Amino acid sequence: MKNVLKVSVPLVAFSLFMSGCGERRVLECTRSDEALGMKVQQTIKETFKNDQIHKMELNMQLEADGLEETAISQMADAFTSGYNKFKDKKGISMNTTKKDKGLQFSLIADLDKMDSATKDEFDLAGESETYEQAKQQFEKDGYTCK
Repeated sequence: MKNVLKVSVPLVAFSLFMSGCGERRVLECTRSDEALGMKVQQTIKETFKNDQIHKMELNMQLEADGLEETAISQMADAFTSGYNKFKDKKGISMNTTKKDKGLQFSLIADLDKMDSATKDEFDLAGESETYEQAKQQFEKDGYTCK
């Protein structure tokens, strides 16, 4: 029985280490701003595996009282124009939804699915920020992280 345990315990530990169990961490940071009658709520979620970023999700809601439909449409167009070049890229998905008082924008970047050219365009080539470094930077930028 002792021999079985001597072989089994290291084998299980090695399997867990190789599968990455326990190495996945998610950093979620939020920030709310209000200026010129507009409210902006941002949530950024980054998934790390072995302390390297693998996926980023950005959700942003913009609300402004008294905006007309044309102003909301113009705001949506202006907001997404900077990301249009990534619209059909592998590993990136985007969505903009117009709401009564504003819009909602979401962007998901899955680095495991992106090719190196897309990472270069998205300014992610060689991204080596660790979980703690990312958390410190977001908090420095006014986000609250958990």
